[in-house]
Amino acid sequence: MTDSKFVKAMLMISGALLVFIGAFYMFAPIEFYASANQTDISGQTNLLSEIRAAGGGLLLGGILVITGAFKPHFAYTSTVISITIWLGWGIARLVGFAADGLPNEGIITATIFEILIGIWGMEERKKEEERKE
Repeated sequence: MTDSKFVKAMLMISGALLVFIGAFYMFAPIEFYASANQTDISGQTNLLSEIRAAGGGLLLGGILVITGAFKPHFAYTSTVISITIWLGWGIARLVGFAADGLPNEGIITATIFEILIGIWGMEERKKEEERKE
């Protein structure tokens, strides 16, 4: 990928959000769920383990995504990682809506942002491909 400012911006924003969310899931899941979902998960060891594991994946994914903003040779991989994570979460939530019903407004809003960030990454990939032609 080229040294595009738009690609760098997308990778920085996407990666920073992934690191931020991943860190909260990993290091403060009880507090995160209490504030974001009004749900008390304290004492639920198995659930906390699952949430922390997902947080670790998001945190590491975010670091890899940010790396692509500073290492142009890694930007393609970082963009694909970003697209995969954001669209994966957004699509999984849509499946949850169909299977379980609609969650609270905050989760619906998060779903919209996840899908939009994934689409943004896809658009940047498409533009990069067009620049190569």
